[in-house]
Amino acid sequence: MLRVIINITINTNAMKNFFSKHGWWCMCLLAVSAFGQSNITRVEYFIDADPGYGNGTSITIPASNNIADHTFDINPAILNPGVHVVSIRAIDADGKWSYNYRWLIIKPYDDLEGPGSLVNITRVEYYIDADPGYGNGTEITISPGTNLVDQAFNINPISLSQGVHIVGLRARDANGNWSHDNRWLIIKPYDDLEGPGSQGNIVHVEYYIDTDPGYGNATPVTITAGTDLSDIQLNVNSGALTAGDHVLAIRSLDANGRWSHDNLWEFEVSSTLPVDLLNFGARYTNDVVVLDWKTASEQNASHFIVERSDNGISFIPVGKVAASGSSNAVRNYSFNDETAIGTGSLKLYYRLKQVDLDEKFEYSKIVSVTLPEQALFTVGPNPAANNISLRYRVSNNSGRALVQISDMNGKKVVEQSISAGTNMHTINIVNLAKGAYILTLIDKEARFTKRFVKQ
Repeated sequence: MLRVIINITINTNAMKNFFSKHGWWCMCLLAVSAFGQSNITRVEYFIDADPGYGNGTSITIPASNNIADHTFDINPAILNPGVHVVSIRAIDADGKWSYNYRWLIIKPYDDLEGPGSLVNITRVEYYIDADPGYGNGTEITISPGTNLVDQAFNINPISLSQGVHIVGLRARDANGNWSHDNRWLIIKPYDDLEGPGSQGNIVHVEYYIDTDPGYGNATPVTITAGTDLSDIQLNVNSGALTAGDHVLAIRSLDANGRWSHDNLWEFEVSSTLPVDLLNFGARYTNDVVVLDWKTASEQNASHFIVERSDNGISFIPVGKVAASGSSNAVRNYSFNDETAIGTGSLKLYYRLKQVDLDEKFEYSKIVSVTLPEQALFTVGPNPAANNISLRYRVSNNSGRALVQISDMNGKKVVEQSISAGTNMHTINIVNLAKGAYILTLIDKEARFTKRFVKQ
């Protein structure tokens, strides 16, 4: 890949004033580099239209893979006055071309009077808004010279209307040549119609939401009159507002009858909760987790979905309970999670999804319940015919544990060793006689029993 770095300078030996009719432009090729070992074999340039690779004007260069501070000349005589584009590119010994690097250059329009020494600026004038024509602006007193800087002048704004205006400024030299017009925006402030005087007290503050009812017709705010009111408390009743985005506007009136600008704030009203939930709790009893909750009121409530998690983050639905619809009376609800002990977790998390008739919903707080280790000891199916499986949890401190099956007379008919941890274990009971049995799990820290029936 080739990289070309260019610096352009203009030889002004043949230029006087700003304009030039003859001469050469000198361009300095700061650096051309080839990434790799191949030498740069050709550098060419073209002006405006690209003649094609290899057809540009060749620049004499030494053979090298890094050419720096190389100068070449461009004859501007063949160019028309105005803006042109100079492009330069290079090729290396492997035939790889660089990008085209381009610069804008300007060939000034001819000074028809020919080059000469700089002449004095003899007149400076300005105008406001409408241009009265060259020589008809308001003259600014100056001392003639070729370079006027830090000139100050005053503009009397009395005759100007209030608002925005444009000031135009231009100069003329001794040869009658005018400069371009330089323009600035100025503002004449609107008058204080009351005239200068002491600051009047703020005597009235009012607000409105969304629609402006007109000055003096908005909701008043109780204040103590003063010139500087701060920390004013404003209570806005949002009960009548629809759910969504709204705009609160506040303004004030002083003793002179002048209103402030309206100060605006955006705020959001959330949808009304379908349920006013008083409490929600979870408890473990008789191999199930019982969820109890109570509502103070319900508005267009459809149902509750009970959701469970073993980590407090990811929840799944485990049950659905119908709501009472709309009610201002206290309502009690309950749901039994009979699948909780099958999760293998000793701590479970629950939440309620409260759903209204429009299918909008809100979540309750999250509650948790801790199960005893015995809750993780389950046996099934019950009754069983060929095999019976047990889910169990044995602490690692216990190492291994025993599982025993005894008949109703206390006679041990099966005994097996099982490993620690939370696991499933299956026992073949094909050879057992039909009837009731007791399955016992024994480790160093606990002893759990379950009754089952062999069919």
